[in-house]
Amino acid sequence: MSRRTAVILASATLSIAGLAACNAPSPSQRTEAPSIAGLPHGELIAIDIGVAMGADNRTLTIDFIGGPLLSVTDPCYTAYTGWARVVGQHLDLAVVLVTDVHPPPGIACAAVGVARSVAVVLDTPFLGTNAQDLSDGHGILLERSPGP
Repeated sequence: MSRRTAVILASATLSIAGLAACNAPSPSQRTEAPSIAGLPHGELIAIDIGVAMGADNRTLTIDFIGGPLLSVTDPCYTAYTGWARVVGQHLDLAVVLVTDVHPPPGIACAAVGVARSVAVVLDTPFLGTNAQDLSDGHGILLERSPGP
């Protein structure tokens, strides 16, 4: 392997590792949930994989990168909740970190990000296709499951 190829591979590996690092942005990049009725208080997590609408037009599956799935007794345990509201012809969506990792001294948590999902059930069917991620305001096109 040439030196140039090795440098490119090492740079790519470090970039991927940095992106996957525990889904814990630096304090300056953290987005606190805005004050909206019903939206849980906590850090908003970017919806960076996608959102699928179930065939019932009420059940949403929100996919994102979060902390590893661990036991609730593990000091590195993270939990998330999903939230949605219909606003006119689009949805506002949020994934909220509801437990923050604060391990005791001497314990370090792995800096890994894994694909996670949360489900949200809307009160009424939603037939639109546009949504907005409240963490940063970016638009999301809903994937739809084929109907019966």
